[in-house]
Amino acid sequence: MLHEIIKAFDDIDDIKDKILKLTQEEVSELTAPIVPIHEGIAVMPLIGAIDSSRARHILEKVILLKSHNYT
Repeated sequence: MLHEIIKAFDDIDDIKDKILKLTQEEVSELTAPIVPIHEGIAVMPLIGAIDSSRARHILEKVILLKSHNYT
């Protein structure tokens, strides 16, 4: 019985970690939107502090945008 309880807590931790990761990804997406304003031109309004995680997301998003010629 103790083994099942420990496994249940481990499962809860795994689920919590997955939810936290998904939430962080969603927040990152919302805090660095790319707004096309004209063909070949887009802006990315940035508000607030930019920590290393957010900076990485911004750089990845800009590189992805550039590689796909989004605008």
